[in-house]
Amino acid sequence: MDASLSKNANHNERTIDARRQVVVLSLITALCLTGDSMLYIVLPIYWKEAGLNSLWEVGVLLSVNRFVRIPLNPLVSRLYRVIPLRTGLIIAVILGIAVNFSYGWVQSFGVWIVFRCLWGTAWTLLRLGAYFRIMELGEEKQRGYLLGTYNGWFRLGSLAGMLLGGFICDVWGLLPASLLFGGCALLALPLSWGVKENDAGKSEERKLPLASVRPRNVPTAFRSFGLHWVLLISITVAIVYEGMLNSTLSHCLSTKSVSFVVGGTVIGSSSLAGALQALRWGWGPFLSPWIGKVTDGSIAKLPVLYGAMLLGGGLFFVLPFPLPTAVLFAVLIGILLTSTTLTTVADSIASDAAAAGGRKEMMMLHSTALDIGTALGPLASYFLLNRFGDTALYWSASALLVLAALLAGSRLRLPVGR
Repeated sequence: MDASLSKNANHNERTIDARRQVVVLSLITALCLTGDSMLYIVLPIYWKEAGLNSLWEVGVLLSVNRFVRIPLNPLVSRLYRVIPLRTGLIIAVILGIAVNFSYGWVQSFGVWIVFRCLWGTAWTLLRLGAYFRIMELGEEKQRGYLLGTYNGWFRLGSLAGMLLGGFICDVWGLLPASLLFGGCALLALPLSWGVKENDAGKSEERKLPLASVRPRNVPTAFRSFGLHWVLLISITVAIVYEGMLNSTLSHCLSTKSVSFVVGGTVIGSSSLAGALQALRWGWGPFLSPWIGKVTDGSIAKLPVLYGAMLLGGGLFFVLPFPLPTAVLFAVLIGILLTSTTLTTVADSIASDAAAAGGRKEMMMLHSTALDIGTALGPLASYFLLNRFGDTALYWSASALLVLAALLAGSRLRLPVGR
């Protein structure tokens, strides 16, 4: 009896410590993410003030940081085998500080490209470092919870960037917002110095020369669980939500002429889009861990995934129609809820597949799939907007979600409920 109580106490203590470490990693990510998140609200409206010449350049700038992450993912994955996590985080934070401060000063499309590529490098170091640490910390029935905790907490940076960034740019302009979020990234530096290093298993891998590190056991997951269907879901969710939705939400509200007057001040589309996204990131620290915990080791994981994809597809389908303002906001909030659900469950499913072997390689492939999706999303969005209009954009998002759910629904096999 005493032994059982002691075992449970030790387990609870490890869980609390794991969550504490994940929260620190997510706060570091959040502080660096503020400036990037601001751009998704601000650039589609204030692109001229940023020194850009056309709207297509906005699509390029919101995509290029994702494209550069695609080749960086395998390189950073191998790099983390020979350098400590803390070192990678410090490099990422320094890059994040420089990039966030730059956004208020850059007036050249070419220079914008350079700084967006630097942010892509910083994000790769931040996200893969967090994924690898979570895979080390999480037991089988904890991974979804820890991934949900990370996703929920780091998106507080998106909340601040989109809400404050949209408001500050509406009132004072881009430079004050850039200075504020550069200061936020500075706060991440002392946090990164305090990150714990993993004692178990780090020495053997890091004794190996970088060139000798090779992926292991990835084919096992391909055979056992149908990894290509996992990656299809990852890419689809990233294209639709992180790409299409994030990069066009303020445009959607602007074209529908949605605005409010509060105390004599007009609350414009960028502020409203920031408020909606802030709502999404505000419920993240509570909803994402709960979704991860409920679906960990449960047969409900796949039905929740497919149900959310089909619901999201239906909501995107009705979005282009002329809706009353209250109905429009209800539809958008529903879309944002499916986004939180799908992001958490997709990460959890990828971690289930990673547990079969080659953990770092599997999470690297998942991260690469997300980056491909988030890179293609803004480009596809602005191409569709320029050539065919809003209806084609949101019906394409609907079709992608429904088609991916139908294709993967009868084929994806994961070790749930074991």
